[in-house]
Amino acid sequence: KQWYQRRVRGMLGCLTTLAANGDEKIPVSGLWKYVRYPFISGTLVLTAAMVLVTGFEGNLVFLPLVVQVIIAIHTVYNYNKLSPEFYGARAWKEYQQMVRYNVIPGIW
Repeated sequence: KQWYQRRVRGMLGCLTTLAANGDEKIPVSGLWKYVRYPFISGTLVLTAAMVLVTGFEGNLVFLPLVVQVIIAIHTVYNYNKLSPEFYGARAWKEYQQMVRYNVIPGIW
């Protein structure tokens, strides 16, 4: 395995994980306890913050946020479609029961 794969797997050692296909693990603690894709949540928060900082002076001020939301919806759809094949249907179903929300806790 590549050095970065070993490093990431080592960092997951402090997280509670759910066993999946082969040596794959699904994290179920930390941010993953609340949402399945915390990196998408962070991207949306960052984009919204950038929109707020620029102010509301132009007509296109919300365009980056709208584009980011469209990308997030597309990404979540694809990840949810491909994850059962990658992690195994049983493990993914169990993970979906443990973590109900994709990006925004309590909403989506």
